Amino acid sequence: MRIFRIVNVIPQDHSNETNADAEPSVTVNPSNPDEMIVTAFTPEEAGSPNGPLFFSSDGGENWSVKFDIPGGETHDQSPLFAKTSGELYLGTLRGDTGDLDVLHTANPSTTAAVPLETRPPVDQPWVEATTVIGGPDDGKDRVYVGYNRNGIAKSATVDVCLDARAGTPTFTQIQIDKRSPSPSDGYEIRPTAHADGTVYVAFKSRSSFVGSNSITDIVVARDDNWGAGGSPFTALIDPGDGKAGMRVARDVHINEDAPLGGIRLNNDLNVAVDPTNSDVVYIVWCDNEGPNYTLRVRSSLNRGVDWSGDLLVADNAALATMTINSRGRVGLFYQQLVGGLMETHFRSTVDGTNWDDMLLARTATSPDFTGDYGRLVSVGSDFYGVFPAMNSPNPANFFPNGGGTFRYQRNTMGNSLVGLDGVAVIDPSVDPFFFKVQQRDCVVITDRSTFGKDEINAMLHQASPAVISAAFYVAVDGFRASDLGITNATLSGTPNVAPSISFNPGLSPAPAGDFRVVATACTAEDADHLEFPQRFTWVYSFKFFNDSDFTQENLPVTLTASITSTAGLMVTGQALITLTTQPNPYEIDGPTSWLSVDVQVFQIRQGGSLSHTPGIKLTSGPNNFITQMIGNSGGGYNDPALARAPSHPFDLDLVANQDSSSVEWAGALLDISQFPFPQLVPVYNFAIARVRYRALSNPAPNVRVFFRLFQASTTSTAFQGTTYATGGQGGTKIPLLGVVNGEVVTIPCFAAPRVDPTNAQGLNAQTDPANLGPLGQPIPPDGSGAEVQAYFGCWLDINQTTQVLPASPASAAGPFTPVQSIQQAIRTQHQCLVAEINLDLPLPQIPVGQSPATSDKLAQRNLTIVGIASPHLVPHTFDIKPTAAFLPPGETPDELMIDWGNLPEDSEADIYLPGTSADTILSMASREYSIHGLSRVDEHTLRCKTRGITYVPIPPGVGSNFAGLLSINLPESLTRKESFKVITRQITNAVAQVPSVPPVIGIAPAVGGPDVIKWRRVLGSFQISIPIGSKPALLVSEERLLSVLKWVAQAIPLDNRWYPVFQRYLEQIGIRVTSLGGDPTQIVGSPDGNGRRSICGHKIRWLIPLLLAFLLVLLAVAPLIWAAPVATVGLIVVLGIACYWYWRCKPSICDLIGVLIVGLSLASLVLGILALLGYRPLGILLMLAILGVLGGILVIVAALRGCCSKCADSHP
Repeated sequence: MRIFRIVNVIPQDHSNETNADAEPSVTVNPSNPDEMIVTAFTPEEAGSPNGPLFFSSDGGENWSVKFDIPGGETHDQSPLFAKTSGELYLGTLRGDTGDLDVLHTANPSTTAAVPLETRPPVDQPWVEATTVIGGPDDGKDRVYVGYNRNGIAKSATVDVCLDARAGTPTFTQIQIDKRSPSPSDGYEIRPTAHADGTVYVAFKSRSSFVGSNSITDIVVARDDNWGAGGSPFTALIDPGDGKAGMRVARDVHINEDAPLGGIRLNNDLNVAVDPTNSDVVYIVWCDNEGPNYTLRVRSSLNRGVDWSGDLLVADNAALATMTINSRGRVGLFYQQLVGGLMETHFRSTVDGTNWDDMLLARTATSPDFTGDYGRLVSVGSDFYGVFPAMNSPNPANFFPNGGGTFRYQRNTMGNSLVGLDGVAVIDPSVDPFFFKVQQRDCVVITDRSTFGKDEINAMLHQASPAVISAAFYVAVDGFRASDLGITNATLSGTPNVAPSISFNPGLSPAPAGDFRVVATACTAEDADHLEFPQRFTWVYSFKFFNDSDFTQENLPVTLTASITSTAGLMVTGQALITLTTQPNPYEIDGPTSWLSVDVQVFQIRQGGSLSHTPGIKLTSGPNNFITQMIGNSGGGYNDPALARAPSHPFDLDLVANQDSSSVEWAGALLDISQFPFPQLVPVYNFAIARVRYRALSNPAPNVRVFFRLFQASTTSTAFQGTTYATGGQGGTKIPLLGVVNGEVVTIPCFAAPRVDPTNAQGLNAQTDPANLGPLGQPIPPDGSGAEVQAYFGCWLDINQTTQVLPASPASAAGPFTPVQSIQQAIRTQHQCLVAEINLDLPLPQIPVGQSPATSDKLAQRNLTIVGIASPHLVPHTFDIKPTAAFLPPGETPDELMIDWGNLPEDSEADIYLPGTSADTILSMASREYSIHGLSRVDEHTLRCKTRGITYVPIPPGVGSNFAGLLSINLPESLTRKESFKVITRQITNAVAQVPSVPPVIGIAPAVGGPDVIKWRRVLGSFQISIPIGSKPALLVSEERLLSVLKWVAQAIPLDNRWYPVFQRYLEQIGIRVTSLGGDPTQIVGSPDGNGRRSICGHKIRWLIPLLLAFLLVLLAVAPLIWAAPVATVGLIVVLGIACYWYWRCKPSICDLIGVLIVGLSLASLVLGILALLGYRPLGILLMLAILGVLGGILVIVAALRGCCSKCADSHP
């Protein structure tokens, strides 16, 4: 919300004054926005040789007079604080000589300004000052003084000082006009500078000036290097005449014959550059091209090369000035003569087309001069200005249409001014009126906006009260910590300061000593600089002690958050939540919407089972296994003989382990229990969803659950026709592929085998009978009103190599020829899984836009577990939805809201988004936020500290989502068994009609008109859990992951949005493998995750049979007393080398048999030779017999296994 405030600048101790304090100007210190200066045509006072200025140290509420300007009563004057250093610079025309003084003071509250430069008399000095940030000139103040130089034709001049804080600063006088004005340039020369070194100057190049009429060009010049170099301000060349300076308008007529209600005309020209983008520049001037003196605004979006037509016009308007704030919002201030009264307007726009209009004042016109020109400045998102007006204190003069507050310092009585004695009436005169337009926001962000009665009852059955953690957030922006009473204590533990929360209609009260909502944490955007205005975010949990609030099927409740600053400024935000009763099947999320307790995943190795269903083993294929798991007999989850939750096997095996449960991307795992030669054992992934139902007599027929995998962790899980496509035939409904922009982004999974997609009906021919009913049966009622639970499940075939997916561009149903496996389409180790309850009409259907957090027909698992050792690098791919391409003006874009949880404060994170630009995001952040901690790493990568909550604006886009990589770097000082949690949410705009309930007295809607409530809601979330482990334990899994990643990477086209993300992901997983002691260069792509470059030569292959032969010979000839020790040591050595060979080379069974045959043959050969030479002890003869038998057996086994043919095939 924007807050408007007007303060009469004349202090109370000057209540007797009747000066014409005309032509005021204003500046605000960016380093301390409470500190500000106003100057005006105010005479010096007796006893002081210096001219006055008005000073405020409390944000403009109270003003005092400082006598800091040498030369007595000043004439034209232009003060400005440098943008970063906080040093004050003034351009003034001295009262005693008329000379131009460029003045400087580091502290105007205590130190008089001293001259840096003096020039002979000029007209209309205009100061622009900024501070260099970064580079070799870091910290230097650049000062630009534009003025009209008397007595010459090319009178448009800018004095440039590149280091105004130097011991002896140097000013360079530059003539700006490269044409041949006649008789001289116009009065106004207006420079404006951007932090990147771009400087624009606007001026009027006159071709005629006769009497009070002039004909002029409106010209903008530009310099791209701070006005330095040999040819400054020549970067813009007008194609019409080839001269420097672009003519925005040509041959403009201006008549300055008569003042406009006290304002002298032909002095209205101003230019402003967008601080977030130096390409964007606006200009305003006034002319007589029409029947009236008319204000015009135009803009350029390409650095002044091309200009728009008139974006805004206002007749009989003057004293025009403009600026652009840190959010890219243009502010325009002018005065307009309407019906014989002087109106003061503040207008703003974010796109140049749609302008708001706040009428600040409507006052009598002045019989005296009020000014030539005015000034408007911005600091952060706030605007500050000052205007001259007749000073009658009639309240009707200020904010005639409402919307703001005003204050007088000087004494008043009713509608009259009174003197210091509080009695004597003072005649009206011209005073300066300071105004400010502050952006102060209070926004409610809902993660859970819908609460179901049955869900709450289910949670109450587990524990009371039912607590929804992180149910919503309140973000308050634009205040400093001290403004809200926030201290470091507020930011640690339970906050001692928090916005108050109310509901309309009211909810049932909490028991004594407890609360319905509780602020559990508060974070600052920049906790190291609490003195800066910024965004503070509070996290709220929601408590239900019973179900008494659920009084109708859908009860809309307005949630209002409000907080009052120490200065008495209250900001509010609102949102709409819904309390609903659900008479139909539903799923619940539990405390966390992205980790639903009713959807669980698990992995099982071939032949394995879960602890509490030991009779159901994975021995006859994954489809049969999951069908048995959800069966209604034999201990299957739908067996009525089983206990209900929380003692059901679903709860005991899956829910109890949900924080550590995960799926396996690799197709097989090494079973080390098969000693001494471990074997690869297939591993399979599954999901089971629990559906709940309450009814006394009516069963729920045709309940279906559709399981869908998203490619990666995503925030884009909202229900829509593309990602939740549905098909089928002959009365069968079935989920289809989710296709966006020709790419498969969601993949349905089933309990039944997948259909051949080449058939004429494509995927519409798929059936999944186990997930209808389930098992074809309706969910039964319970006459006692108790909850009935049914279970549905699917095989998540994400690690299979069977090609089942189409090429791009894909269709949802086909038919198609499959070209890739699901494994090759997945983009991260852990995916997002959504289970959808699909019902037949007339039962409720899921509305478009609903998410798992808002619909009880959608439930998701969106958890990634990334263990770390040293160094602590955590990479994770993700997918986010772009902001809508055509966002209405003034609307906030979507944002990532990253909650870093308990990560160490010295951690950092990189966010890589190759589908958009880091500069675009930084520009948006500067526009949207008072302060932010984002910085640029490269063209597509941002970096930030991982503390509290980080907001990242999401650029607009169409088509595909943005693919990204989040890389978290944790410090070395971590210990085993620590664990961290990072939650990423995407928040977007929400709007709803105001419910038809009585309003809360004294609370106005936060934004929008009287008929709508606008707030922010969570679109989707995912969580990364980071346990600290040991290097040996992590190395095996990380090498397996790298192998699968390399396999998948081979199938990603170069032009796919995931390609650059995957390349960086591979690189960072390789770094992890290296840090864990492995060698990523030896890992090759493999679908089973066990790919490794062969480093097996003939040496190790021959070493084993040679050692075996040596051992056998030694056993045969050794004395009996040495046989046992020799056999033991030799066997250990041979087995050790054999295991190493198996681990490195993965030999086949035929290879193992061949090695044994060679070893036995070599031993037989040596022993045979010894026997022929006459050495025939019993041991040799016995060994030869044994070797003959064993050799024969091995030859027969080799023949039966076809080893001979395989050898022939490999050696043609």
